[in-house]
Amino acid sequence: MIIYFISDMHFGDQSVMSKYDKRPFETLDEMGKTMIQRWNGRVSNNDKVYILGDMFHKSISVEKAEGILSQLNGKKYYIIGNHEETVEQMRGEWLTRMLHHCENESIIQLLSYKDTEVLKINGWEVILSHYPMLANKNTFNSNNKRTIHLYGHVHNSREETFFQLSKLARIDHKGSINKNLSLNVGCMMPYMNYTPRTLDELIYIAKCENEILFSIRRNSYAFISLNNQLKDLEKCHDDWLLEQIANKDNSI
Repeated sequence: MIIYFISDMHFGDQSVMSKYDKRPFETLDEMGKTMIQRWNGRVSNNDKVYILGDMFHKSISVEKAEGILSQLNGKKYYIIGNHEETVEQMRGEWLTRMLHHCENESIIQLLSYKDTEVLKINGWEVILSHYPMLANKNTFNSNNKRTIHLYGHVHNSREETFFQLSKLARIDHKGSINKNLSLNVGCMMPYMNYTPRTLDELIYIAKCENEILFSIRRNSYAFISLNNQLKDLEKCHDDWLLEQIANKDNSI
């Protein structure tokens, strides 16, 4: 049994292709089929997948959402996203039907977007939420070397950049690189590539991000050329993905 993580798939949402993420698909149908194919290319029915919200657009029908869920392998632990929480469907029939999936074990657990889930995996404390958390007594505890916060919601946007900047104050020496770990698991991030990822993969890329942030922090001119240096974060993501392809990782 393997545990995976992903967020913000937005099945049925035209805006993620044209406005927010500019996803590289011609149609919603192509996007949906690709995400299902990549999910099932990694995840078996014995595996667990933690979905950190916004899997569906508010316009999607109950029947279509059920159809998508039934095609995806694995046991699903679902944190409702902010889009899903605000639509009437989620308050009535939609939520009832999703809870029915819980009974059938298509979804094992359904949590509000306001909830935070804490897991213990291979000696790591894994804090899950739909929103990024700017501060948490566990997440950014300098004495806790084996904690990581995984989140979604912000896509690959300015909000994500602001969250990265908020970490600069905590990454103030070389030893802090392997602490203070947090990572956006939105499916549109280059290292996610619309594919559920394992904890080991996510820890690796989170440490790479902290390396870049530390290099920004120690340069006296950091805030003068901040835009250029933040591009290093994007390059880190892209380099990681290219490395996996070069190593013939069949999961990509």
